[in-house]
Amino acid sequence: MCGICAIIGESNKKLVLDMNNTMIHRGPDDSGIYVDDWFSLGHRRLSIIDLSPNGRQPMTNEDDSVILIFNGEIYNFKELRFELESKGHKFKSNTDTEVIIHLYEEEGKECIKHLNGEFAFILIDKGKKDYLVARDRSGVKPLYVYRKDGIEYYASEIKALLKIAPKEIDYGSLNSYLKLRYYPGESTPFKNIFKIPIASRTYLGPEKNRNFQKELDNDLNIAISRRLFADVPVGIFLSGGVDSSLIAAISSKESVQKTFSVGYEDESFENELKQAKGISDYIGSEHKEIFIGENSIDILPKLLYHADEPIADPAAIPLWFLAKESKKSVSVVLSGDGADELFGGYEQYSIMLKLKKYTNFLTRMIAPSVRYIPNPLLNLKFKYTGELGPEGKKRFIDLVKNYGKSEAKDYQKIVGMFTEKELGEQNQGKLPFSYPESKSMLDNMQICDYHNFLQHLLLKVDKVTMAHSLEARVPYMDHKILELSRRFDPSLRKDKIILRRVALDYLPKKVALRKKQRFFTPIHHWIKKYNIIDCVKNTKIVPRETIEKAVTHYDQSPLYYGRQIWTIYTFEKWNEAFNI
Repeated sequence: MCGICAIIGESNKKLVLDMNNTMIHRGPDDSGIYVDDWFSLGHRRLSIIDLSPNGRQPMTNEDDSVILIFNGEIYNFKELRFELESKGHKFKSNTDTEVIIHLYEEEGKECIKHLNGEFAFILIDKGKKDYLVARDRSGVKPLYVYRKDGIEYYASEIKALLKIAPKEIDYGSLNSYLKLRYYPGESTPFKNIFKIPIASRTYLGPEKNRNFQKELDNDLNIAISRRLFADVPVGIFLSGGVDSSLIAAISSKESVQKTFSVGYEDESFENELKQAKGISDYIGSEHKEIFIGENSIDILPKLLYHADEPIADPAAIPLWFLAKESKKSVSVVLSGDGADELFGGYEQYSIMLKLKKYTNFLTRMIAPSVRYIPNPLLNLKFKYTGELGPEGKKRFIDLVKNYGKSEAKDYQKIVGMFTEKELGEQNQGKLPFSYPESKSMLDNMQICDYHNFLQHLLLKVDKVTMAHSLEARVPYMDHKILELSRRFDPSLRKDKIILRRVALDYLPKKVALRKKQRFFTPIHHWIKKYNIIDCVKNTKIVPRETIEKAVTHYDQSPLYYGRQIWTIYTFEKWNEAFNI
């Protein structure tokens, strides 16, 4: 895990050094640059595999014609290295980084297809005067780009790009943020700075006559075992839910693990410490509980600076302290993120499936009679539009977004406040729905979340952990597990049925079948104690009517309007952190 930056189209040693130095937290162990007549590369190193100087980057091949900067881990690098050595390739290190260089020499740009891992890298082919920019299939590792006058600037974090890019808010993508609480697709808070797209665009149809439970069990064991490999101590974030508990239980088969959980000093706040301690006792891990006080919210501006983007998820705050304390014992942690998106764990999936069931019933029972009623107001379309087709997608987003129909007019003023020039052409608040669709509603909801909400979660985990020079590895994002999950019949993914069946072989029944619980954060306590409502009243970003409505109705519906208030407050604190 490291930080990378690059300038393609220009030799600029001073700028690449400045960019590199903004990311010291991503790589406190070492740094390096490589400058040529048409490119400049920078790298910050967090030493995880091969701690010797042989692992320094930028890394080159034997004749200096191929240069690589790499952030992440390649988990099948040993197998790839064996194959490459059998073909005559010579290695000077024991790193996974060098495997990419020799694999490129052998396979060209097709090398990416052979990589199992979490990565972002930039590879320069000096001989061909060409370059390759790549991210992993799920977008676990971040990479951003800014383009100006034919020159491309890349970095693991936006703050590095702000050494050259102007600090201008993109008000078009702000529309999306306020609606969803994160920046979807390739959008970011800054005008003309974009995320590099994730690699995965393939969706496979369900298959029958396969023992998917056995295959998932096997693939999980392999994915977890590979992610335990490191030349530094490894730990596990343990919440007590089935996702992280299963990772911890499988990990414990190899050795005694270090596990970490976070909770609150105030005993009146809900937490998962008891469940996590129970799992720790069951698997025999070396467990540490981390307690945070009510003043933990004070860390928010610093957290948002490291995140680059306003993360309107209050769970980022306990994650910050969890990562900070874990780093004192380990340099790598395994996290259970991604299981809900792959295996249907979210409650909104169940809600939408129930809505479909009821509307299909109405279609069969009522719609044939309604069409004879002349009143156009009664000529209703009861048929639920498809398996999340265009209208179904809208309904799904309506379910999870921050603002309802009654606020639509006020909400549209968010865009109306700014000129077309200010808005630019980016995003305009629309979600990226260009990926393929399945015949299954559950499939399509998961695909939607995979390309949107999951990217936000992975960004949160990466940025918050790397703020403390801690590498987070995500076993459920192994591309073998991703591809296998697309082969299941959707019925096996509903409420993580198949994952729970696997878990029954490793965990007590009550844990394997425990219903999903979102991590509790005392957002309402924070809103009242820190006068957050007074803070958002002064914002110039959101229309006055929208703020007044949220403030007036907050006590009647704290969950709904609390999310709106927190989203606005987070943006204000992010704005403050970046001094825009």
